[in-house]
Amino acid sequence: MDSIGTIVIAMGNDDVLGEYTCTPYNQLRHPGGVRPHPRHFKGPPQVSHQACPSVPAGGGPGTEHQLHGHRAAEARINWTKEGDTRPRQFQVLEDGTLFFRSIRKEHHGTWVCKARDNLTEISTSTTVWVTGTSPHAVTNLTVRPDVFAVNVSWEPGFDGGHPQQFTVWFRQTSHGPHDWIIHMVPDGDHRLSVDHLWPNTSYQFSVLAQSDRGSGPFSQIINTHTLCVPTATATPRRPPAPSERARPLLPPSNLAANRTAGGIVLRWAPPPAPSLLPLAYVLEYRGGPGAWEVLHSAIPAQQDRLLLTGLVKVRGHGFVGWHCGRGGREGKRGGRSGRG
Repeated sequence: MDSIGTIVIAMGNDDVLGEYTCTPYNQLRHPGGVRPHPRHFKGPPQVSHQACPSVPAGGGPGTEHQLHGHRAAEARINWTKEGDTRPRQFQVLEDGTLFFRSIRKEHHGTWVCKARDNLTEISTSTTVWVTGTSPHAVTNLTVRPDVFAVNVSWEPGFDGGHPQQFTVWFRQTSHGPHDWIIHMVPDGDHRLSVDHLWPNTSYQFSVLAQSDRGSGPFSQIINTHTLCVPTATATPRRPPAPSERARPLLPPSNLAANRTAGGIVLRWAPPPAPSLLPLAYVLEYRGGPGAWEVLHSAIPAQQDRLLLTGLVKVRGHGFVGWHCGRGGREGKRGGRSGRG
């Protein structure tokens, strides 16, 4: 209290809450005849734990739903959806209740309840679960490129109360426009390795979630670029043994081509014995009787199939030929081993 009788509270907390009276005294410490005037100090607004409970909107879209609130008499209640600045179809009633006249898929998520009076503001949050809808978009989509493949992973969004499946959509963006290619994801998996891609090539990837209630929105589109084929280092090599000098380097065998919805799938078998093992394969093609051109110059020797996409039918010719040769220790060029 200062010299003129004013009470000053430097820090307000629970200890100062209560009722205060002011009584005047004279110099002889006799109380004055003035009637004491009570003064009341109030704490900050309070929101009970039941004000924003986590409850499912089990009725599904199109039904009424409300989150009952409780507040102090002078407190003002405001509800907002976390991470969303767009206006939503909801009401805040006079008692602080969050009211949805027609619950919708967009209402799913975390809602923040704020109570404010003249002293301070407090907040709490709850999650509204809207079931019976199509899945929500996946999050945290990640792509990790390799030379001939891209590893895609993601975190599933809310499934709307029904089992959901995922498909990975991708397309090549280098060398002209290309259609989207769809790969199904095995049930329960949240990652997929997309193989048989071109090295040093740009691609786009997106993931779609679906259920028996429909398709959710596509995830964001991520651009990536496959890695270049590593350059072999020139290391000293031992002279070939006499037995190796006598062994030929034969081309692969049983080259076959199958048309699929995603493109042409080529399959082949490794060179038969007694051939040396190749270091890599070279794929050449031609449309009609023209010269052979290199389509793929570095197919790993461990690979026995390849998906060809974006092929265009050659007018005036009834076939397109593929020539799969081998690159080996002796550096020879292989002959034609098949045609599709």
